[in-house]
Parts: sequence; structure tokens; C-alpha cells
Amino acid sequence: ASSMAGFADEVTLGSHGSRIYGNPRIVLRVEFPEGAPANLQSLYWRGRSYDRFDGIRWSRSRRIPPSQAPSTWYERWGTDVLPQRIYGAPLEARILFALHPLLQIETESQVQPIRDNAGDHLYWGSGPPGYTAYSISGRPSPEELRTAQGGYVPARDFYTQVPPLSRDVLGLADSLLASLPTDYDRAVALERWFRNAFTYTLDLPRTAREATLEHFLLRRRAGHCEYFSTAMAVLLRTQGVVAREVNGFLGGSWSPLGDYLAVTQNEAHAWVEVWFPGYGWVPFDPTPPGRGEAIGSSSWFWPGRFMVDALQHRWNKWVLDYSFQTQFSILEKGREWIRDASAGSGKPESNPLPWLPAWVKWLGPAIVLALLALIWSSRRDRGKPMETRMYLRL
Repeated sequence: ASSMAGFADEVTLGSHGSRIYGNPRIVLRVEFPEGAPANLQSLYWRGRSYDRFDGIRWSRSRRIPPSQAPSTWYERWGTDVLPQRIYGAPLEARILFALHPLLQIETESQVQPIRDNAGDHLYWGSGPPGYTAYSISGRPSPEELRTAQGGYVPARDFYTQVPPLSRDVLGLADSLLASLPTDYDRAVALERWFRNAFTYTLDLPRTAREATLEHFLLRRRAGHCEYFSTAMAVLLRTQGVVAREVNGFLGGSWSPLGDYLAVTQNEAHAWVEVWFPGYGWVPFDPTPPGRGEAIGSSSWFWPGRFMVDALQHRWNKWVLDYSFQTQFSILEKGREWIRDASAGSGKPESNPLPWLPAWVKWLGPAIVLALLALIWSSRRDRGKPMETRMYLRL
């Protein structure tokens, strides 16, 4: 069966027989209050992590012990904190996406964040999530990660679990990793090996037998991101390295009209996190280049969506998402302005609400004109047969 690109609250290798088609639906709009970073295409919007792999599907163990790193560990990554104001579309998975490592989340009153045992951020509440995330923008150096040996390791049995593997797969893992001295060297070696010796494709395996990890590693050597992240996590685990599968989104497209990063379902991605004592979970991405070009061909109408989505985002942000207190404040200022004008205290200010965007001040006249056009159109069509009117409305 065919499938579309997009985030799902599971990672599975069972799909076969067709290809993954593009999905331009926007799921995240990200504003950067302190200025957008230069590496927009390299931003990983982390979502969900998984510990158990049964050979086909990743899942979460119900009784997994607490396995998140303390925030003081992540402060060692760097001193620069990157705020992100994120407007999310409602998904089936109630997840708060943000850059890793995430230090703090501030949400609106209708959305309450929940941090689970694995360190993932979920939420409960009504409406689309809107929140501000604060993340460290740095990363530990290779020298720091090479020396991060020994120390606290969370839920080792959960994050080193592997399904039954053939001798060929185990032998491949030994030949690639057994002689390397540190977990960091093993992770980097696998990253380079997959990026250089494999290719990225949206074409799914032809049969269920070919949609297996062993066939991907030993024969096909081509696949989408979930194959690469799964293979890397499993091969690392055979060597006792604590690793897990993670999915979310990678990159996005900058909207110059709306001044935000638009993240679509096309950017859905999977990668790996490896545990380093004293630093926590560090991401690695073994997927080779080419995923952007493979999906971009299905988004030929994307430039037009920028303008429409920017207008919709501004409407939601400045009109629909105003809190009750903000709405009351606007009405109160308008009432005072009308009262002063009617009392004959002089000419009212030319701009009573200077803090409103210019386009909002034209919103009222635009709505009036739209209603007049609708009335004129409905009167014009009264003389036409019912079938013609129904067709025109359709």
C-alpha cells in the first residue's frame, strides 16, 4: 500500500510494495525571538523516543525506569540558549516538539506540558499547542564525549535490548565496531559508513521478506531514514552501547512573508540518541544526503502556500489566539477612545491602537467589503436555475 510522509507515534519497517509520497501539510511554525540561526536545515525537532525493537516495530516499554539526564548535564553543552516560539498543528500524538537538549517549556494556560520517564515532552489540554521552548544550541566536543566513560547509565537493559539477529548481522557489527575504543568512535564510524556506503530512497521494498533489517544491511543497502536509524541503534546495542530510536522533524522552509520556519510532514525524520555519562543523550544521524531532493519534487506548489499560510498564521496569532485579558484590554481602550471623542474633548488620536499590526487595522473594512460582495453575488444568482446555482457554489 502507498504511504505519505509524516510523523507517526511509532516507527516500523513493515511497509512494502510502493513508495512514500510527499505531504506538504504544515505541522510546526517556529519563530525565533532572538533571531533565526544560520543552520535552519540542520535543526532537529525532537519528538518521541523508543527503547524496544521487536525486529519490525519500535515501541515504548510500559515500566521503563526514569532515563532522562539532569538539566545540569546539558548545560555543559554550551552557554548559548536558543528560544523558539512554536505554534503546532494538532496531531494524533500529543507531543511538544523542540530542539534538543530542551531545558524549559513555557506554555499557554490551555496546554500543560508533561515530561515522561524517558524525557519526552507530552501535553494535555485543548486546542493546538502554542509554547516557547528554551534549548542549548551547542554540542559536546568529540574529546569530551570520548572521555565520557563510566558513570550513571539509565535503564541499561532496556536500551541495549536487541531482537534475534542472524550470525551475518552480528558478524557485520563486530567487524565494524569491535576494535573501536569508545562509544563515540563507534557511533561516528556507523554514521560515516551508512552515509558513504548506502543510498537514500523513498521507494519501499517490494515484498515483506525484503522489508527487514537484515535485507537492508546485507543486500539492498538503500532505504528511508527509519531503516538507517534502526540499523544504527541495533548495531550499537550489539556492542553494549546504550542507544535509542528517536523521531520528529528535520529542518523546514523559511517563510519570508511570515518570518518563521514552516515545518511540514515532508520533514518527518528519524535518528539515534546515544547515552554519554555526564552529558546525557547525544543525537547522531546516519541517513545519507538526498532526502530533501527526494521529497521536494512533490511540492511544486509550495511558493504559493507560503503566502496563504503566512496570512493564516497571522490571523491565528493576532486574532484567534488572543487571551481573554488581551481582548478585554483592546475593548477597554476602544471604549475609552470613543468616550473621549464623543465628549468633545478634541480630535481623537489618529492611531488609538499603535501596537496593533497595520494589517489588523484594515481587517474591519476588508470584512465589510467581503460581506457586500457576497450579498451582491447572491442577488445576482437569484434568476438562475437551481442546478446552475448549486454548480457555481460547488
